[in-house]
Amino acid sequence: MIKYFSSLFAALTPASKRSRYNLWKDITIGDAKMFLAYILMMGVIKKPYLAMYWSTDPNLATPFFSKYIARDRFLLILSMFHLNDEKQFTEVESKKPKEEQDRLFKLRPLVDLLSKTFLLYKPTKELALDEGGCPWKGRLSIKVYCPMKPNRFSIKTFQVCEATSGYTMAFEVYTGKSADFGDGDDEEDTRKTTKLVMYMMEKAGCLDKGHHLYMDNYYNSPELCEALSEKLTPCCGTLNTGRDGVPQVVKATKKAFKKKNRGECVWRRKGDILILCWQDKKPVTTISTIHAARMKNLKRNFNQEMIKKPESIVEYNKYMYGVDLGDQLLVNCTPLRKTMKWWRKLTFHFVNMALVNSWVLYKKYQHHAENPDANAPKITHTQFTVEIVDALVKEARDDMSVTPIPKTPFKVDDKERQEGFHFPIQNETTKPNAKRAKPARPCKLCNFRGVPGYSCYRCEKCKVTLHIECFKAWHSVERIDRETVKKYFEDADDAEK
Repeated sequence: MIKYFSSLFAALTPASKRSRYNLWKDITIGDAKMFLAYILMMGVIKKPYLAMYWSTDPNLATPFFSKYIARDRFLLILSMFHLNDEKQFTEVESKKPKEEQDRLFKLRPLVDLLSKTFLLYKPTKELALDEGGCPWKGRLSIKVYCPMKPNRFSIKTFQVCEATSGYTMAFEVYTGKSADFGDGDDEEDTRKTTKLVMYMMEKAGCLDKGHHLYMDNYYNSPELCEALSEKLTPCCGTLNTGRDGVPQVVKATKKAFKKKNRGECVWRRKGDILILCWQDKKPVTTISTIHAARMKNLKRNFNQEMIKKPESIVEYNKYMYGVDLGDQLLVNCTPLRKTMKWWRKLTFHFVNMALVNSWVLYKKYQHHAENPDANAPKITHTQFTVEIVDALVKEARDDMSVTPIPKTPFKVDDKERQEGFHFPIQNETTKPNAKRAKPARPCKLCNFRGVPGYSCYRCEKCKVTLHIECFKAWHSVERIDRETVKKYFEDADDAEK
């Protein structure tokens, strides 16, 4: 997918005579795997700028990145990175009416692939449905503002997750108010949130299987509970008392409750649907088709009084935060970086989601009797990511179109350098259409010391570019190594003082 569409986009991209796009070579499967390995490793080793990963500064150097892909080659692949046919998007998709356009066209193949792959796992009974998101602050019509989320500005996703592990079963990107999750005209009277929940549960393949679903008051309503009960899927969660079908006595009780009524509870039941209002610091209203209207002992307070809560609230607090748990795991080794392309950032967000799901499954089945690594110690999320990178590198390194030229060790003939006559001359260009007749090139001694510097002069005999200030040092020191050169310049500074 990356291999085909990135090469296709590169072929369609116009390039000027001096553009770096002229250096493009079609990528192989090995290039795509190595590129993905670099993206994941950048989530483990975080640096403020991409170019710093290839820095030769001893304080910043990371040998892994310069070993397999050169910096310019990586940046070129990143700029050409595509997951779908750009020509079809330009000529067909973008000309459709806005209501008919697929807002996720640029990453649709990846979304479809992950949606199918995530369903291969059979989750436990308890599931949670909530909003997640990919952080994004740029201009985008589908960007939303959620002040209660860690990332207030984001591309919102609806997610169904396993409540205890954070494994994502299904996800759907919010593409605006025009998104319709209904199946036809017979659902015109159905609430949008009910359509959304039924669509997400059907997409996760969890209807008619007895799963328990936990949601917050944005989704819950008596209408939704009835729809899920018909599909053998009990649910539980907080409830907004303004929904249709909530008993008047529950609405009145919530308004009448005061602090002195703390611990009191009022409930009503209709069939399998239980609506309960319990007074804590504030009134809390829940709706459930799972629990009975009974209290559960938790622990004793400072006055040795037993603390009691309704069973539905205890279970809700235990299982509701599966999506939040998944979001916490996504932040550990996130490869997200600032970019101008929202779909690229969302792509890496989904890749990170797939990596988190893989780690959750590895933890769960690591000590299974049939697993060859059953006796291996537990590994963290970071260690798991590094092992995935190692596996990708081993598969990719023998099938790459371009590999960096290994740097030869710095060698110089000390006898030739110190003996004879040495004169500085100006550099001359070998290119007929060069901008400068006397080009500046990196100073050999400054470059060796790790100090950036360019000079227009070189030694006629040694054929080495040097600053005039470095000319004497180059031909005077006993040998060219880091410690000797450093000591020479320190002594020269002390002598000037």
